[in-house]
Amino acid sequence: MITSPLNFVAINQNQGTTPSKVIHFRRIPIDTTQNDLMNMCQPFGTVTNILLLKNGQGLVQFAEVDGAISLIESFNNNPDSPSFVIRDTKVYPNYSSHTELSKGLISKSDNGLANNGKQQDPNHILLVTISKSKSTDVNIDSLHEIFSLKGSCSIEKIVMFNKTAGLQALIQYKNVNDALEARKKLQGETPFSTSENLLIQFSNLKDLTVHQNSDKARDYTKPPQQPQSSVSSPTTTNTTNSTNTVAVSSTLPSTNNAPTTVMKRILLVSNFNDKKMNCDLLFNLFSCYGYIHRIKIFKTKPDHALVQMASHKQALNAISSLKGVQIFGKTLSVNFSKHTFINTNKSDNNMKDFTKTNLNRFPRGASTSQTSPSSNNSLTNGKQHNKLYMCQPTHTLHISNVPFEKDEKGKEILTNIFSQFGEIEGLRVFRHNDKPMALIKFKTITSAAEALATLHNETISGKHMKVAFSLNSVIPQNNNKK
Repeated sequence: MITSPLNFVAINQNQGTTPSKVIHFRRIPIDTTQNDLMNMCQPFGTVTNILLLKNGQGLVQFAEVDGAISLIESFNNNPDSPSFVIRDTKVYPNYSSHTELSKGLISKSDNGLANNGKQQDPNHILLVTISKSKSTDVNIDSLHEIFSLKGSCSIEKIVMFNKTAGLQALIQYKNVNDALEARKKLQGETPFSTSENLLIQFSNLKDLTVHQNSDKARDYTKPPQQPQSSVSSPTTTNTTNSTNTVAVSSTLPSTNNAPTTVMKRILLVSNFNDKKMNCDLLFNLFSCYGYIHRIKIFKTKPDHALVQMASHKQALNAISSLKGVQIFGKTLSVNFSKHTFINTNKSDNNMKDFTKTNLNRFPRGASTSQTSPSSNNSLTNGKQHNKLYMCQPTHTLHISNVPFEKDEKGKEILTNIFSQFGEIEGLRVFRHNDKPMALIKFKTITSAAEALATLHNETISGKHMKVAFSLNSVIPQNNNKK
């Protein structure tokens, strides 16, 4: 019978070699939580008990001894694996001399398990903790694509909600076997963020009730419904107690022809010059039309890429503006992708995440609006924070944060930099709020697009140049002389 944490420390000083369901961890950080050990151990098997001890030690009990054996074998085969690191600290597991734990039951609030901390029986509904943060770009379509295992497991309903633990979801499968398979394949995986592992438990609910399909709740067993005009926040009740049904009420504001599904925001870009363009150049071009989350270039098709934008409207702007644009000897093809997310993977050199940079032109929540050709693409509208304007590719580029102070010197510098992309028909240097800026007009839109894709965010003389398409007029170069 376990009486105190101090007894655990004394007993486990002699590391055990006999396999046991209980694993003893040494050298864990002082601020380690049950969730940290849960995320580390669950990929190897079902965890039923966790006890945090003093002096950087902890105990984890598996439901079966096979889970503990798998963990120890994995550590022995690769002790330097990042799987055994908590907050940049390497931890050391070994078999405990104990075969059962009677204290340290897993906290319900920390991990969403049953009230008594014991592992629940397999069920056709999974409770998934996706992120500790409530702010995330995860949507129901991406959850469905991941948890259906590319269609091999049949999902009936999904409900997303925010709780104290962060962003969570309830996923109801057609049968228990599909839920078991999904949990086995996805437990501990990092499809949305490389820093957060999926935590998957069996829910004790018997059925999910979705009153209205929305961006937070989806019933795949019912035909699509038209969204209602009222708006209400999604609500979930009794997600971890013994109630048999969870009720969800969530509606979207009505739009003229908006579908009930989450509208697509990932683009498939193809037929670009893969010798000239990479994730950065694609970002420079597509960021003219909205906030970019991630860009991934296909390994097997290097002239194909996925571009994830912040909203469906921004993705539409990009399609209407860039489809058919000629750049670097190719004609861009831009369409919506069947993909609903771009997997984040630190080891993927063909994928770049721009949410952790300050390179985006637009704030994350800003709306974008196409400017009409007759409008003045104003450079002075600094007070518009909620709506940012952009235009389709034009012959003219607006350059800000330029690497010069004197206007005449600026003309010379910019001519040398931009003339490599084609014939310049006009160049105007001016000041706005005492900051030097410029407008450059190329003979062709292709030259302007290539210059923008290449030079936006380039560091020249210590400054990051900002380059955008513009509808402003420029006096032709040959008429600009006194």
